[in-house]
Amino acid sequence: MSRSSAQKSTVSIPKKQPEGPPPFDPAKYTTKNLTADDVLKLKECFDVFDYDKSGNVSPEELITAIRALGLEKDAGKIMHIVETQTDGS
Repeated sequence: MSRSSAQKSTVSIPKKQPEGPPPFDPAKYTTKNLTADDVLKLKECFDVFDYDKSGNVSPEELITAIRALGLEKDAGKIMHIVETQTDGS
């Protein structure tokens, strides 16, 4: 079989999937009283305290945020809100 008549084999290289979570879309979180710009500002604040970039603020990260913001006197209320939101109530 000559070289010109031989079938060429092809190798398909899979496309690399982007790593990490999908890009943040503020439009998913807008409301009547919360604009996309407001959401982006809140996301920036959230990201400051999400030290491990997990997309969640752990109790330890929340305590650090409370201290950094000088909200120690409201810590009990804040933790109560978090607990009631995370237990499905």
